[in-house]
Amino acid sequence: MGGFEIISRPSHIEANHWNEWLASAVDPKLTALNVRSLSGPSVYEYLLCALPQTARRNDGRLRDGYLKRYAHTEAGAWWVSGLDPLNDWLAMDWGRMKPDDPRLEWDKTT
Repeated sequence: MGGFEIISRPSHIEANHWNEWLASAVDPKLTALNVRSLSGPSVYEYLLCALPQTARRNDGRLRDGYLKRYAHTEAGAWWVSGLDPLNDWLAMDWGRMKPDDPRLEWDKTT
């Protein structure tokens, strides 16, 4: 009979994110391998990794517009990515992120 092996929550995944993935019936092993919790400025390293160099100032910091637009993600988010079968199974640079505190309205000025 099928079922998931019971494994403990890994330290790189916050309890609320772990529980969300378990409630979605994703295999805990896959969750442990592919999901990570993010918070603070580290979210930008994942969310905006593919921006061109022009999105950064001369000192390397992201421009203020990006920081304002995605400030809500610093409160916490989960990130999921995997391995690329078309690139010798190397880790993918891109993935999906779900913020704990989603932006509910779009403000064109930010």
